[in-house]
Amino acid sequence: AESRRADDKLIGRLRRKRRYFRTVATTYAREVAHSRDYCTQITDYCQSREVHTKTLVTQMEALRRDKMAPKRRTTRLNPGTTPVTTPSTTTTSVTNAQLQAMIDEGVNAALAARDATRNGDDSHTSGTGARRPVQAAHECSYSEFLKCKPLDFKGTEGVIELTRWFEKIESVFSISNCTSSNQVKFATCTLQDDA
Repeated sequence: AESRRADDKLIGRLRRKRRYFRTVATTYAREVAHSRDYCTQITDYCQSREVHTKTLVTQMEALRRDKMAPKRRTTRLNPGTTPVTTPSTTTTSVTNAQLQAMIDEGVNAALAARDATRNGDDSHTSGTGARRPVQAAHECSYSEFLKCKPLDFKGTEGVIELTRWFEKIESVFSISNCTSSNQVKFATCTLQDDA
């Protein structure tokens, strides 16, 4: 009877460990998925900034060329010489609003061209074609993380406590803009005792 009780304890402990490791595996899978989404957002943001910068550089070079183009000079003719005809160039002045409109048009065209080369990958849009705003990465400190009051996980209440802890810790990560490299370190600090 006592060996049976010891076997039941061991089986119970093994089942708890199995549930724990299954939960850890699920957590890591979620973390990897979040990291991939975040990486895609950063890549899209960097590509859009690169396209924007290239467009601005091209337009600035064009404006410099136009501004630095040689101006037509008039010279007085000496008596008895024939005038040399040169093709006339027309200059147009551009207002700041027109220049901004041209820049915006160029950037939009470049972004559309980049999006067309993405092979239908809409991970950077909400499916409606509208670009999703990308948040800049913010290095969250441990004190900022603690200000969001994450739950401590003791591991004594079972699955319900674990589920609540996961939801709260993910909410805290989102609120504090915690980077994925810090998420594991900070979450580990909320584990207590045998958890």
